Amino acid sequence: MSDDFMIDEIEVSFGGGPPPGAYKAEFLGVKRTEHPEYGAGFRFEFRVLDGPQAGAIAARTTSAKPSPGNAAGKFIGSIIGSPLAGGQKASLSGAVGKTYLIVCEATPSGKGSKVANVVPQ
Repeated sequence: MSDDFMIDEIEVSFGGGPPPGAYKAEFLGVKRTEHPEYGAGFRFEFRVLDGPQAGAIAARTTSAKPSPGNAAGKFIGSIIGSPLAGGQKASLSGAVGKTYLIVCEATPSGKGSKVANVVPQ
């Protein structure tokens, strides 16, 4: 067999975001998004601080209507450090630049990752 056909290592491509795992990350903030199928949303963004994935942006897009039980409400509660209650107003501006432990998991399509959990440090 010719050397032209010998490949020792193959790197598997992974879509957007860092591979699944736990990372120390800086909270960058929340952006408004609009999806053609799901409508308005919030995109929570974090920058990985350490290790081989340092600098990678990890994100999660949620509903733009936070409630105590949905992903948007749980993320906000984790970021501000207390669970949300119905009718409560929360400000995230003071959390920008703070460090959190984030856990990323593969998206259902397998073409990237999403932030699954946020833990205050």
